[in-house]
Amino acid sequence: AMAADRSLAGALSLADAEIVFDMALATRCSPASPARRAYEAAPLPPGDVVADVLPPLTIRVCRSGNVTWAQLVNAADAPATARIRCGGRPTAVVDGVSGTPLPLAADADIMVPLEPWGVRGILIDGGVSIGSARLEYAADLQQTIALRIDRLRQRRAVLETPVPLAVLDNPAFELGSAAPVGRPVATVAGWEVVESRRGTVTLVPGAGTSGQAGRGLEFSSLNGLATLRSNPFVAPATGRISVAAWLRVADAATQPPLRIAIEGLQDDREYYRFAAVGGLTGGRPLTGEWSQFVLQIDDLPSEPLESLRVRFDLLGPGRVQIDDLRVFDLAFDESQRSQITTAVSVLDHQRSSGDLGGCVVGLDGYWPAFLESFVTDAALAAAEASRTAVPVAPVAPDPAAPEERQAGGMFDRFKGWWQ
Repeated sequence: AMAADRSLAGALSLADAEIVFDMALATRCSPASPARRAYEAAPLPPGDVVADVLPPLTIRVCRSGNVTWAQLVNAADAPATARIRCGGRPTAVVDGVSGTPLPLAADADIMVPLEPWGVRGILIDGGVSIGSARLEYAADLQQTIALRIDRLRQRRAVLETPVPLAVLDNPAFELGSAAPVGRPVATVAGWEVVESRRGTVTLVPGAGTSGQAGRGLEFSSLNGLATLRSNPFVAPATGRISVAAWLRVADAATQPPLRIAIEGLQDDREYYRFAAVGGLTGGRPLTGEWSQFVLQIDDLPSEPLESLRVRFDLLGPGRVQIDDLRVFDLAFDESQRSQITTAVSVLDHQRSSGDLGGCVVGLDGYWPAFLESFVTDAALAAAEASRTAVPVAPVAPDPAAPEERQAGGMFDRFKGWWQ
């Protein structure tokens, strides 16, 4: 019922709808909610909006003789009481559905309780018009809002040092074959060359990003397209994914035609997004030194994705050395982090200025809801344990790329690397 009330209140706060098309409302077997009954009881033609009213409250009125019908909409998830001030003292005020009398304050203001996402209709007798209205909230709401904003600020800080997802079986190529460095291997744990006749893998000294030399992998194309891909994993619930990898070439004069990519299955069709590297058009050149490259995708499909994999494609002959891959679901570029900071700062300003209604609306916005949904208490604890990391500035996908959509293009210069 709450979801249906939210849909109805949200629609009525934006427009004076004579007819609402909502199959959930039409087919619901349970009794109609108070919000729906209030909407159905509203007279026609549609009323005029009262101007001196701030969100999340919306009031529309129409008048017949000495009686004014007012429709009140609370487009927020916090209960409140609407205090309505009229141009004179009403002789009577009743609920438009039940006919129950509503109280008047000592100053003749009309007091109308509203549920979260509530819609109410009232009848005002006495030939008076509504001049202004505001919402009043429970005394403890300000403290509740302050606590939520403080938690949002903590969650925003987590985005500075995102924690990698444990989705790759062998992200640094340390598991599996005991073959010595420099010797080709048939298989590498957690990875596969899709067609072995087209590509090979060889163990090489690693990037040493963890303080130890370790080992990396040299991926080579022998004949046309060669593909190296990871184990499959579940798509992040955040709708975002970033892949950070350390790359180098033995000879910077020979740039391989490389793509860093994400593949998956969507409704039995291939999902594929990539960033060009090396010898491909728009690709950042590789050097003889280990450098970090990042593929960031912040618009994964809302439809389910299956068998997501990290993938390296050499589109022609060439070699690239790879080490220390990390996958993230909470990596944001600088402009996105700035947007989130602004959203939290606006909420804090509204709270300190006493605009609780604005806070209630803002807390239901995209970024606050995202932080509360996806930056968990566990993520807060993990970030606190890894404060020494320095963020990377990832690159967004190119929305203008064709079917095999390119993600990344020219990569930003990196200030450091993710923990």
